[in-house]
Amino acid sequence: MKKPTLDAFYYADLAHAAQATVNQLEQWITRKFFTADRPTSRGSSRRFTLDDARRAAVMSYLVNRCGVPLAVGAHVAAMLHDQRHLFGDMHDLDIYVLVFPDAAAKVTMRNDQAVVDAITFAVSWNGPGGSVSWMLREKNPTGVTIANLSRIVKEADQRLAVHLDGLGDHGYDDTEE
Repeated sequence: MKKPTLDAFYYADLAHAAQATVNQLEQWITRKFFTADRPTSRGSSRRFTLDDARRAAVMSYLVNRCGVPLAVGAHVAAMLHDQRHLFGDMHDLDIYVLVFPDAAAKVTMRNDQAVVDAITFAVSWNGPGGSVSWMLREKNPTGVTIANLSRIVKEADQRLAVHLDGLGDHGYDDTEE
């Protein structure tokens, strides 16, 4: 197996970056909740990109840590993919997602209106004040989940880089080229 890099790495590396299990990732892909950037070909290992790691980390955080329904986590990750240019240079910019539990329970993969009702994005330059506080006052929710997507992405990037550096020059012990 070729040495993984930040541009091309494998399931175990993705699982490490996303803080998910390989089985979870395989289920998400099989059930079409997660689509990798690179297509696969029969008989070769699936390889992932940095953007895949970021999206998987967001899904894992929302689903595993916050208890958000998988369909909602998948929608947030898909929106993150569509707006990935926002994460190119995030020095002082924080992007938050607010998930409203009553509406989130109604979300399916094919129900776009339910997603609009369930999630709201907020951008802040000075921490979780500003637009996040305004939205919470405006909607007056109970049990809302607030996740800092910028922080999740940065931490996934760091975990992946440290993990890949730790593999050394040879990558995995395998003979596949």
